[in-house]
Amino acid sequence: MDFSLSESQKTLLKEFRKWLRYEFRAFRLKEFWDHPNPRKRWEAQHFWHRRLFESRWIGLHWPCEYGGRGAGVIEEFLVLEELARRGISPGVNEIAIAMIGPLFLRHGTAGQKAAYLGKILSAEEIWCQGFSEPQAGSDLAALSTRAQENSESFLINGRKAWTSFAHRADRCLLMARTDAGVDRKEAGLSLFIVDMHAPGIEVRPIAQIDGEAEFCEITLDSVSVPKDQVLGPVNRGWGLALEAAGYERLSVQALYPIFRGFQELRGLLRLLPWVDGKLSKNPIFRQKFAQLAIETQALRCTALRVLAKAGPGLPNAESSLVRLFSKELEGRMAVFALEAIAASGEQSFRQGKVDWLKRFLTSRGVTIARGTSQMHRNLIARLLLGLPA
Repeated sequence: MDFSLSESQKTLLKEFRKWLRYEFRAFRLKEFWDHPNPRKRWEAQHFWHRRLFESRWIGLHWPCEYGGRGAGVIEEFLVLEELARRGISPGVNEIAIAMIGPLFLRHGTAGQKAAYLGKILSAEEIWCQGFSEPQAGSDLAALSTRAQENSESFLINGRKAWTSFAHRADRCLLMARTDAGVDRKEAGLSLFIVDMHAPGIEVRPIAQIDGEAEFCEITLDSVSVPKDQVLGPVNRGWGLALEAAGYERLSVQALYPIFRGFQELRGLLRLLPWVDGKLSKNPIFRQKFAQLAIETQALRCTALRVLAKAGPGLPNAESSLVRLFSKELEGRMAVFALEAIAASGEQSFRQGKVDWLKRFLTSRGVTIARGTSQMHRNLIARLLLGLPA
C-alpha cells in the first residue's frame, strides 16, 4: 500500500490545521479537557464537539445530509491523528458515531435515520450501548433481559452492566430476548432504541479502580418501547450486534488514545530529570521509547491498510488485528511511563497534566472492554489463519 497522501488529502489537512489555529485562539478549552472534575471535563469536551460538528470536522465519512462530508474513512483517520498529535479532544459520543450510526445507515428505517442520525453526529443526543449483562459479558448471547410484545409496544425487563456513559445518555441501543423458545441462544434476539429518560429505567454508575465512574449498571422495570423503535427485523438482532462489534473494532476514534499517548510519552521523557540532564538522554529509556515508537508506527500502517480494505462497507476480520494491537500497546505505554517516573526519582505519578498512575490503572481494563484480547486472538486464528475453532 502507498501511504503517501493524495493531493486532496493534503488540501484537507491544510484546511483543518488552519481551522484549528483559529479555534485555539477563539476558544481556550484545552485546560479543561483533562480537568479532574468529570462534569467540567465533559462540558468542555461536549462544547468542543459542537464546534467540530458545526464545521463538519467530525464524522467526515458520514453522508452530507446527516452532517458529514461524504469523505472516506482515511480522511477521518487523518483528522483524528492531527487532533491526537496536538493533544486536542476528539469530542464525545464515540460509541454512537463509531458503531450505532453505521448500523442506522445500513438497517434503519427512513424515519429512524431522520430522527436520530443528525442528533448523534452533533451530540445533541448522547447514546450508550446496552449489550453486556452481569452474567453475559464475553458470552453475550447468554443475556437474560426480556422484551415482551403486546399490542402497541414491547415491555423490557432486565439488567445491563458495564454500559459506558449511561449516566449521560439520552438513548440506548439495547439488545433483549424477544423469543425464548429457540434452540440456539443467538436466535430470538432483537435491538431496541430505548429512551433513557423513560419510566422504569434506573442507572447506577460503577466506581472504578481509577476513581472514575464511566461505566454504569442499568435496571429496566417494565420499560415500554414502541414497536417502531426496533432496529432491524425482530428476532434478528444477533447479526446486527456482530456487525456493530466489527464497526467498533474498526473505529478510528478508538485509536486516539494511542496516538495521543505517544505524544504525551515524548513530553514525559523531556520533562523528567536525570543525573546529567533529562531522562530523554538516558540510553536505556531512549531504546524503550524507540520500540514504542516503532510499534505505534506499525499500528498506524496496519490500521490504514485495514481501513483501505474495508472502505465504506462492512468491517472485515482484520479489524481484530488493529483492536488487539492497540489495546495491548496502550498497556505497554502506561507501564513504560511508570518505569520512567520511578527511575527519575520523582515522588508523584502526575507529571504535567497527565496522571500516569490513573492511566496505568485504566489500561488494565482496556484489554477486557469491547471484546477481550483472548476473543480477538480467537477471531484472528479462525478467520485469518484458518485454524480450527
